[in-house]
Amino acid sequence: MDIIQLLFLPIQPFLAVPWLTTMPVMLAVGAWLGRARGTSASVPVAIAAVLWAFYSAWEISFTLVPVREWIRVDLLLIAPVLLAVSVWAVLAYCRRR
Repeated sequence: MDIIQLLFLPIQPFLAVPWLTTMPVMLAVGAWLGRARGTSASVPVAIAAVLWAFYSAWEISFTLVPVREWIRVDLLLIAPVLLAVSVWAVLAYCRRR
């Protein structure tokens, strides 16, 4: 398994079923509304929620308007950013004061 396959491994379920992308949005918004608001975790969790919401809309739009070319070069930027921000938000949420 090469580095590209490892990079896309966490995002593959969302590519197969684009409607699953709404789950991280709901989790991040729920975490922000629940306990992260007003703590040191509020910014990373809010950023993760917004980025996942944009990605969710982007990925679901591909189900509404079919893509003719299935070379997803956009994921070379999107996947690492989503992964990094998600890890940042989870770590900040777990270490909140």
